[in-house]
Amino acid sequence: MTQVRESVATQEMLHQAELRIFRKKSTKLTEGKEIRVELYRVDSNISSRFLDSMYVWITNDDDWISFDVTESIKQWLSGIASPPTNERQSFRLQMPCSCSSITEDEKIEIGGFSLKRGDMQELSRNEFPPYLLITYTPAGRMEQNPSTRRRRAVDEEYCRTNSGKNCCVKPLYINFRKDLGWKWIHEPKGYEANYCLGNCPFIWSMDKQYSKKAQIKSGTYERVHNRFPASSVSDLLLPVSDIIADPVTGKQ
Repeated sequence: MTQVRESVATQEMLHQAELRIFRKKSTKLTEGKEIRVELYRVDSNISSRFLDSMYVWITNDDDWISFDVTESIKQWLSGIASPPTNERQSFRLQMPCSCSSITEDEKIEIGGFSLKRGDMQELSRNEFPPYLLITYTPAGRMEQNPSTRRRRAVDEEYCRTNSGKNCCVKPLYINFRKDLGWKWIHEPKGYEANYCLGNCPFIWSMDKQYSKKAQIKSGTYERVHNRFPASSVSDLLLPVSDIIADPVTGKQ
């Protein structure tokens, strides 16, 4: 939590916190089997609290599993769950049964905790360890007066400038041929992608995946404006009907 507090001093600055854990593939596990795991918040040596559980679908591939731990991080920042000086705060992932009853084909190997000897031990610790993905508002962009932190209506006049702190939608038109070099699309010529500017929450979370259209929009904006856009993308995308030319016959 020390590193978190260096950037996120108060719970008001925090938008979302996501715990990501890398699950390694194992030849000992039965493919197609579901393993239930439980996540606990550890506030001290003697205090822990159940947070969430999920079923992990076993495959032959490595995988990331994610938990939303926003409320736990907020409570740690505010000192509700434990004193702010307590650095023993952590999360614990475990099976919902005693260790003696876990069979060999039910064990899950987590990245960053492999037991190896010599120089390989340090290497294994750095191999995809669990981490927190935190979205927050920097201290410099927080409004000075706490009483004015309530969200106010953003009208068209307020969004005309780029100096405001509120989240505003700015126009951005993407031309398939000129901006992306996509000469194989005849109609439509492009589409209104728009982009966000200001104090906008980042929506790349576990329940909203970063879409291909959002990647195109971000890359095009960088080419046109020679800088990266603000961390906000469209949450709702409408379908676009394209007329595509066959590269061999030339038919549409």
